[in-house]
This record gives sequence, C-alpha cells and structure tokens, in this order.
Amino acid sequence: MKPYLESVRRLSRTGLVLFVLSVVASIVVSMQYCISQNNSRLLSLTQMFLPLMVYTFAGGIVMAFDGFSFLTRRADSDYYHSLPIARKNLFWAVTFAALTWIAATVLASSLMTTIVFTLTKTIFVPLYPLVAVPFYIVAAMLVFAAAAIACSLSGTVLTNLAITLVVLFLPRFIQFSIARGVISKAILWSWFDLPWYLNPTTNIATGQIVVLSRVILKNEMFQFVNIAYSLVLTVGELFLGSFFFTRRHSEVAEHGAKNAKVQTLFACLLILPVVLLFSSGVMSATWQNILLVFGVALGCFIIYQTVVFRNAKKVLRSLPWYLVPALLAVCIYFGVQATGIAVRNEIPPRSEITYVSFPGSDRASDTRSYSSMQIEKVRFTDSDLLDYVYVALMDNIDSVN
Repeated sequence: MKPYLESVRRLSRTGLVLFVLSVVASIVVSMQYCISQNNSRLLSLTQMFLPLMVYTFAGGIVMAFDGFSFLTRRADSDYYHSLPIARKNLFWAVTFAALTWIAATVLASSLMTTIVFTLTKTIFVPLYPLVAVPFYIVAAMLVFAAAAIACSLSGTVLTNLAITLVVLFLPRFIQFSIARGVISKAILWSWFDLPWYLNPTTNIATGQIVVLSRVILKNEMFQFVNIAYSLVLTVGELFLGSFFFTRRHSEVAEHGAKNAKVQTLFACLLILPVVLLFSSGVMSATWQNILLVFGVALGCFIIYQTVVFRNAKKVLRSLPWYLVPALLAVCIYFGVQATGIAVRNEIPPRSEITYVSFPGSDRASDTRSYSSMQIEKVRFTDSDLLDYVYVALMDNIDSVN
C-alpha cells in the first residue's frame, strides 16, 4: 500500500494539472455549445465529451512518462533499482496510481459536462455520460499501457515517445492499411462489411483517430464489445510492460535500447508505416511514387539511427536491415491486391441466396433514422426480388472488372 500512496503523491503535480485542465476545458466547451444558437441539435458522444478525447492521449502518455521518469536518468534508475521492493510491485504501484488520477479526471470532467447540459436545459442522450466514463478510462489506460511498455524498453524521452507510437499505432495502422487497401481494390465492399479482425474501431484509443476521417464508423466505436476488447488488450499490455520492467537493467537509462540490435528493430518498425502507403491504396504504385516513398523511408531510417547511435559506422552497418520492412511492405501490398480481387469476384450461387436486406440510404451517416434501423431487420425472400438483386450484383461486378 505504501508504494501505491507514494506513487499517487509523486504523480500529484502532473495529475492535478491535467485534472484542472480537463475539467475547465469540459466546462468551457460545454458552455460554448449550450449558449450557442445551434444548441437544439443533438450532439454525438464524441462531440459532447471532446476534451476527454484529447485527455485520452495527453493524459495516458504524460502520466506514464512522469510515473516512470526515473528510468530515463541513470542516478534515479540506480536508486529505484536498489529499493527493497519487488520491481513488479513498483510497476503496479505506478500503474494503479495513474489509474486513480485518470479515473478521477474522467469522472469529474464527465460530471461537469453533464451538469452544464442539465442546468442549461440543453438536450443530450442520458446514456452518454454512463458510456463515456468507462470508455475514456479504458482508452486512456490503453495509451498508458503502450507508454509503460516503451518506458520499460528504452531509456530516453525521445525513444520512449517513438516506441509508444509504435506500440499504440503501428498494429492498428497495419490493420487499417490492409482494410483500406482491400476496400479500395474490391470497390463493392464498405467498412461495415469487414470482418471483426479488420474493424479499426475495436481498439477504442486508436479508433478515435480513425473516426476523424471515417465518420461512418463513429456509432460502431462505442459498442460494449469494443470497450471490453480494449480492456482485455489494456490488461495484456500492462502485464507485458510489467514483464519488461522487471527484467530491465539500470544501465539502459539515458540510452535508446539495451543493444544495437534492439535499436535497429525500433528503427525498422518506425519506417514501416511509410512503406505501407501503397498497400492502403493512398498512392498508386508508379515508379515515381515508389522511388519517393522508399527514399523518404530510407532517409527517416538513417536520421533515426544517426540520432540514437551517434556513430557513422554503426549506422552504415545497420543499413541492410532497412530491406526487411521494405520487403515486408511489398509482400503486404501484393497480398492486399490479391485479397481485394478475390473478394470482388466472389459471387455466391443463386441457390445459396435465401434473403436480402436493405440497410437504408443513411447507413453511412453519423446518425441513422429509426425507420432505417427497423427496415434493415426485414428479410425479403421474394423470388423475383432475389433474382433481380442477383442480376444487379453480376452486372455491377462485370462493370467494375
């Protein structure tokens, strides 16, 4: 209990600053909307609790970097490693202290937003605050877990931030690139037709970034199954961070990684999003674009290695490893192309089609009408209608091909 209370005290300065900023921002943003002339429009959950979206990332990263700040200074690292307390207990003391501050901030901010909307008699969905509290606590802790892994693997603020971005965003960026590439190639698919393992909203932390450009997925993100999945992912990453923390050497402090091989691995992971641009369908695979993208990726690789190694010979020896993410990106690109074509040309036999349903014209809208949601549940089994839909599908695929 004492390590936990000490960690809460150590995080109090950062926690209080973030607490005040989040609560004040929630009040200001809420008041700004409630006194505006457009306050008769029903806000979405994201719009109502916009400051908490910012807190998800700022709070998670800052709390982790402050809680494990002793790992970036050799003298402090030696001191904490010499304390008569199990390293595992120290890690979880900092984690639960951060959870305390994050939960208090999210709860207070949600409460103040709800109070402002209630006192000004502005309409809102009563269920929103009940969903927002667990949603943003889990999302912020998911960001904290990624940052905790980074702090346990590295010993400088720069590399900590870089690894945090890799752990938090790289798996989801690869997922998003593959999903977008398949949709772009298949053409007849939408984001709602993707299997669950390609759904970018299952991770509620990175999902908030995705919905900024894919508004149609906003309603999908707040489902309970996504919150539960992200909670499981958070717990798993925290245990992984605890594993790395207990096996970390104090000598890593003030160094990017414990050895050159691990540092080169970080560099390869950092440039992977750049070389995956072709897989996502954002850029066409022309020779000019290929030279540009792979040239930029090589430049980023060299710059990062130069900053962390500060030795020209080590940088040159690590250059061949640049080919690993480059070849991986090529493999993913051709895999996405083949998958998209297979999906587009996969036509079920007419005998296997037993019914059709119509999701409505507002399926891709931010809010859907009640009639559309009810019509979507109707299964049309008329034989002539099924024949018409089947022929229309065949014609659309032929026109695309």
